[in-house]
Amino acid sequence: MAASQAEITESLITDSDGVRKVYNSAAIAFPDGHTDSYQKMHRAGSEETAWSLPGSTPVMFEMPEWTGSDGKPLKAGIDIC
Repeated sequence: MAASQAEITESLITDSDGVRKVYNSAAIAFPDGHTDSYQKMHRAGSEETAWSLPGSTPVMFEMPEWTGSDGKPLKAGIDIC
């Protein structure tokens, strides 16, 4: 979820629709200083589904420091166990 679509309120995310939501999330900090986040999409078991909502968007990004055999930047994604 982009920062323009949500704000942090009392440790919960409040979406643009005004509903407070809890996600199992990972913060992502990039070398150029920008940040993003990933909300776990596939929650595990009834314990996790009782307290969190699923995210809806995978996060993938290029890593120009590393290239594949074709010379193109490798890509990485975020996963929460």
